[in-house]
Amino acid sequence: MADRHIFPRDIYEFNDYVLVCFQRLIDYQGRLLVSDDNLFELMELMDKWNLNWDAYIDSTKCTTSMIHLKDSLRLLLEKTFRIIYKDIPDSKFSPVDRSVFNLKGVSLESGHKINIVLYGPSIAIDRVVHLLHRIRFNDPEHPKSGGMPEGHNIFLESYLGEKDLKNMEIPFANGRKVTRELFSIIYTETEVGKTAYYRAYYENTTGERSVQSIIISVLVN
Repeated sequence: MADRHIFPRDIYEFNDYVLVCFQRLIDYQGRLLVSDDNLFELMELMDKWNLNWDAYIDSTKCTTSMIHLKDSLRLLLEKTFRIIYKDIPDSKFSPVDRSVFNLKGVSLESGHKINIVLYGPSIAIDRVVHLLHRIRFNDPEHPKSGGMPEGHNIFLESYLGEKDLKNMEIPFANGRKVTRELFSIIYTETEVGKTAYYRAYYENTTGERSVQSIIISVLVN
């Protein structure tokens, strides 16, 4: 199993990654054959990470020591996730597992076309903090799948503008590929007070897209 480029470089995306993958390892521990010892070690690290993360993203609480601790915990988390992934037999990974964990494998590389699903993703605002929106995606047909049907990713579009725009008036742009069920978008101080609009599609391996999701909006604060 290749383990290069598993983890996002951006720290906010890394936080989203570890939250989603940690929960998936808990939910599917039995199927993936994750040992109790490995999962317990990961739980302890995640407890420390979450405490430090809450302080790190709060400008009134973040200190140099917390930044250094964040960097140290990140390295420990990456090491522990790699150990867990390495111990999981290749045959136990589903295509959705590989997509969520960002692991390469044979499951999605057989060359056959993945037919686009006939429905769009569920999309919701998971968290709003200063200059950050975290979006959650779910597969409405398979709620425990990690947000993506087999062989699909999310194509997310956004627009930043005035509030209360009608759907047909929103000039969506800034399309980006999303491969996890949680995704964070960071804004700048100059964008505070504007309204962000989001919509999403499922996209298969050949670039075909599903019907769109509902459109959601939230204020940048």
